Amino acid sequence: MKNRGLFGILFDMRLEETLNMIQENNDFKELIISIKAGNSETVAVGSSARSYFLASFFKSVNRPILVITSGSEKARKLVEDLKAYSIEAELFAEVETMPYDSLSPSPASVGRRLAVLSDMESGKLCIWVTSIQSAMRVIPPPSAALHYPLKLSVGEEIDLHDLAKKLTAIGYTRVSLVESPGHFSLRGGILDVFPSHAQKPVRIELFGDEIDSIRIFNVSDQRSIGYLSTVKIYGCRQVALTKETISTAASKFPDLSSDWLEEEIGKVKDGQYFEGIDKYLPFLYEEDETVLDYLSKEALRIIDEPEETRQAAVQHYNQQLSYIEHLVDHQTILKPPHPYFKKPKDIFASRIDIELVSVGKVERAGKSFKASPIPYFGGKVEQLRDLIVDYLNLGFRIAIVLPDENQRTRIEQILLDSNISSTRSLSASKRQVLLAIGNLNSGFVSHDLKIAIISFADIFGRRSHCHVRRIASRRYAISDISDVKVGDYVVHSVHGIAIYGGLRKREVDGVVRDYALLEYAGSDRLFVPIDQLDRITKYIGAAGEVPTISRLGSADWLKATKKAKASAKKVAYDLLTLYALRANTKGIRFSPDTPWQQELEDSFAYEETPDQLAAVEDVKRDMEGSKPMDRLICGDVGYGKTEVAVRAAFKAVMDGKQVMVLVPTTILAQQHHMTFTDRLSPFPVTVEMVSRFKSKQQQNDIISRFNEGKVDILIGTHRLLQDDVRPLDLGLVIIDEEQRFGVNHKEKLRNFKKSIDVLTLSATPIPRTLQMSLAGIRDMSIIETPPGGRQPVITHVGGYDEEMVIQAIRRELGRGGQVYLVHNRVETISGVADRVRELVPEARVAVAHGQISEHQLEKVMLGFLDHRYDVLVCTTIIESGIDIPSVNTLIVDRAELLGLAQLYQLRGRVGRANQQAYAYFFFSSQRLLTMQAFERLKTISDFTELGSGIKIAMRDLEIRGAGNLLGAEQHGHMSAVGFELYCQMLRDAIDELEGKQVTELAEVKVDLPINAYIPDTYIAEEGLRIEIYRRIIMSCKSTEIDQIALELRDRFGPLPEPVKNLLGIGKLRLLARKLGVSEISYRNNRIKISPLLLTKQQEIDIASKHNNLIFNRKRQYLLITKPKIDKTITFLLALFDVIIGELTTGVMISQKAR
Repeated sequence: MKNRGLFGILFDMRLEETLNMIQENNDFKELIISIKAGNSETVAVGSSARSYFLASFFKSVNRPILVITSGSEKARKLVEDLKAYSIEAELFAEVETMPYDSLSPSPASVGRRLAVLSDMESGKLCIWVTSIQSAMRVIPPPSAALHYPLKLSVGEEIDLHDLAKKLTAIGYTRVSLVESPGHFSLRGGILDVFPSHAQKPVRIELFGDEIDSIRIFNVSDQRSIGYLSTVKIYGCRQVALTKETISTAASKFPDLSSDWLEEEIGKVKDGQYFEGIDKYLPFLYEEDETVLDYLSKEALRIIDEPEETRQAAVQHYNQQLSYIEHLVDHQTILKPPHPYFKKPKDIFASRIDIELVSVGKVERAGKSFKASPIPYFGGKVEQLRDLIVDYLNLGFRIAIVLPDENQRTRIEQILLDSNISSTRSLSASKRQVLLAIGNLNSGFVSHDLKIAIISFADIFGRRSHCHVRRIASRRYAISDISDVKVGDYVVHSVHGIAIYGGLRKREVDGVVRDYALLEYAGSDRLFVPIDQLDRITKYIGAAGEVPTISRLGSADWLKATKKAKASAKKVAYDLLTLYALRANTKGIRFSPDTPWQQELEDSFAYEETPDQLAAVEDVKRDMEGSKPMDRLICGDVGYGKTEVAVRAAFKAVMDGKQVMVLVPTTILAQQHHMTFTDRLSPFPVTVEMVSRFKSKQQQNDIISRFNEGKVDILIGTHRLLQDDVRPLDLGLVIIDEEQRFGVNHKEKLRNFKKSIDVLTLSATPIPRTLQMSLAGIRDMSIIETPPGGRQPVITHVGGYDEEMVIQAIRRELGRGGQVYLVHNRVETISGVADRVRELVPEARVAVAHGQISEHQLEKVMLGFLDHRYDVLVCTTIIESGIDIPSVNTLIVDRAELLGLAQLYQLRGRVGRANQQAYAYFFFSSQRLLTMQAFERLKTISDFTELGSGIKIAMRDLEIRGAGNLLGAEQHGHMSAVGFELYCQMLRDAIDELEGKQVTELAEVKVDLPINAYIPDTYIAEEGLRIEIYRRIIMSCKSTEIDQIALELRDRFGPLPEPVKNLLGIGKLRLLARKLGVSEISYRNNRIKISPLLLTKQQEIDIASKHNNLIFNRKRQYLLITKPKIDKTITFLLALFDVIIGELTTGVMISQKAR
């Protein structure tokens, strides 16, 4: 839900009031009486009205309820719908790992479950919803007390170090920077902690031993955004190693034959936690209890569709039992003393208060509540209007549930145009339609109750905005000195290539400062003052090529930079010639957004990320400008680039222009066709596709209609580049994954770019594209923020292991998911598929590659989409494939033969739902890995965090060698000075050729007898210290330094004196630069400021305010005699303000005189 103001709350209340209508029904009254008397009931309720029934029932019985469904998706949707009725509802979700895995579940999933269990046991009034799979899974008993949180309140006295020990004991990890659930950081009297169940971390600050404040803060900038009086902190583990549990486990452990199992058991006995310790849960606890054992006595239990749920339970149990037996047989795990899952009959034998069945099964039901789903309108509002009129004439009460304020206003206007009255008040008459704000998956109509509730999805076929857990990620620069580690190669713009030796604290003449140590050839060492950190960049060159370390004082570096500058100038000239034509070409000026554009954007089913909105605005600004657009949208796989393209295409069509969407693969064309058609179905826009999935005759017909202007948007592969495609009025070309097109195709693409707007989408930009973007030649928008609920893909890189393949497939099948197995050789792919069938007989296996017929390929892909197959053995044809949320395991065979961008794109095929995803990249153990292949696999293993695409593209520069992007001639120059410095030279050369003045910030030397540095006792991590130093150096305004000071105070506590001095000197530099001062130095108890040129009168005026100033007009300097060292910075800041004031006054008087 995007916008939920006062009216939104009122409408939810009003929607909630519709729940009262069922309470007059006699069957419902009898049901409530029967349940309160302790009886069990079977109730028939139409599936579309089930959430309405449960919400009404909950309000009537006023007791906690647990609802068990047949699957996790059904459970999630039910919780969403219940919340639309303002009902307290929570999901008891499954964790992302199976109980026998060698990985432990994430702190976030454990924390959310513990929070639910805690509320359940306390008897909180709530509807809990879970899947039968979660209900069967054995968890520690309530007596283990793992679900009891740590509670902290303002004013409470605590021992901070004792609290840190407690956090460690319940699974929290101490880090320097808190970014994820389960992290904590301790800095002096400040504790940052990210509670495992929470959406944002908290900062606890002490005054002495008393908690002075508890503040919520953002991960992205680490700044506080709000206050709490109390915070609960749940644990991060599903098991606890105590004396009792260790003793219980030791008595159950058998004699061992496997070395690594023996090692794990030794750790359990020693009380050491490790990844995958959860598999020993049955050994640690005597009881095999489930979520049902946490329910309070007054809680009611409801089974949704008992037959369907029982079948799902039996299937899940049998699958798991078979797989666990396989793992035990192969000595992968020990045979548990009691099962990881309760038998289905044990779950169904427990007390069930209500069974909810479909209305068609009335013979089983004691009570029946008939309801029908609302027909789908497909965006045809006239049909909606007719239905509403019919229902109103029958005396029905009608509510329309909309995702946000914009959609409500839109529907309100549609109803008004049809003379149908709608309401925003609580006193609605029966002839008025209630417009409510909520997140309802589908509506219903009940003739018995005379009520119709219509959802947004019923009207437009799209889900409402779903609220999902989103944890903002911290953003990093593409390449930053703070990323550099000791031992890395770096480039100093003046002194050349060196090895970074870390930050070193040095005392010179009694003054302590931080310096960056650079180690040069021989034994040369250079200590770079922290105020010159902006001169150091990380070296990026060719992989496997060790750069030549410079020698201090040698002319070699000067020669290398001169040659590199000359090379950059030549490249700049060539590039500018290429792009000048485009810049000077008059393009199409598209009109501002139409009301339909707003409607399209309002109908987007998800909440846009800030980056996504910024990218949309960038594109619109380009399209409405006079210059042809050439913008690159760089965003990770699944981060919402396609939606940006949809909006751009629609904007072009609204101005009567045609759009071509060019994609590299048939499957991606199919995916885009589905997406564009789905999004644009409510509007008069014709979308067509040409690809192998269409016959030759169909393709010719579509292209003919496109050439005649009868098709608005044409999606296709390189078929669109053939000569017979001659659009009538082309306005926009969208290119997805440009780097996958060949040289000849790219030549044709360049022809588009002369006068037509071009939008390019890429998850891993080819380095040339990225390099040009960084150099400012091409516009680029980066989408870095992950969609809500997305988790990083757990990535394994190693030699081929058949047993691990079996485990990976069976684990995924065990949770009802699907698997991609990539084998990129058509000749042997059928044999691989047969082997999978042998290894995992229960798996339904299909094969897909580019050499099978179009009909067969489409049949296989759609069959896999419909879950008729479990494993798709395929080539890299799925690299840009149909999004299938149920596919969350990827296995890649012979990964060493694939490029880095390919590996990354393949990994992006999984993890697109809220499930934890796994990627296995296997390399052949019979072949020696090349250095480049090793680096590629190492990179894909290292960069697993969300939004790594742009970082991987930068790493690709290193692996492939940045120089070969611009040809052999430039290769040597780029390697000689490093990619970053070469790009800077290129930027400068472009600016110079364009007639822009290339100016460097004037250096201001500040040499005062004052300690100015960041103590490592204040900020322990070197990377963070470097980041703060760099931000101070790069600040352009005093207010920016003030903001840094506030941030430091917030994150790290009161500023130590050296840090205050550092910030003060930062401000001094800014003021000095403004005055043209290049030196502020202390010598012989005097401070010299030079150069400084003032008029005689200005000198007299300034001197009159201070008695220790000596001006030397001839040599243009100012001396300050007998300064008070401890107040020097304060004095100088005040003095510079006075001087600037005098100069400003002088300018104003001069202008007045003129």
